[in-house]
Amino acid sequence: MGNSIFPTQYKLMFITVLWFTIVGCSNIVIQENPNSQISEIRQTNKKKTNSFTHSCGSGCAMTYEEIEVITKGTFHKAKFKVTTYINEKIVEEDTLNYNINCKSDLAISIIYENDKENILNSSNVLEQVKYVFKRYADQICSNTK
Repeated sequence: MGNSIFPTQYKLMFITVLWFTIVGCSNIVIQENPNSQISEIRQTNKKKTNSFTHSCGSGCAMTYEEIEVITKGTFHKAKFKVTTYINEKIVEEDTLNYNINCKSDLAISIIYENDKENILNSSNVLEQVKYVFKRYADQICSNTK
């Protein structure tokens, strides 16, 4: 009888959307590259960060906390502190980089730095994970000036 009327996946999606709604501000720092091209580096404020969480299976969740985003035109390199939880206990922490390519205000590709496959087109990535990454990447693309 103790079953909730909402399955766990809907609860996790709700939490993810709520997290995106609450979290967000960052500082912008403009730096000049050695080759004279201007690049934009977004460094997160220690009090507020861009982050998102997605489910990775029964009792498993991964939180991505943005460390910085380096922008060159329509290309963005996002660096994250990634924490994996199983049954609400931290089991792994890592730093991962993702390359985001934009067209207008939308992300057209999101590629894990050590891979060549676009997450958005991958059959190995859950739709819920694609959605969370796409939403994050579209936010980055829409902030490009």
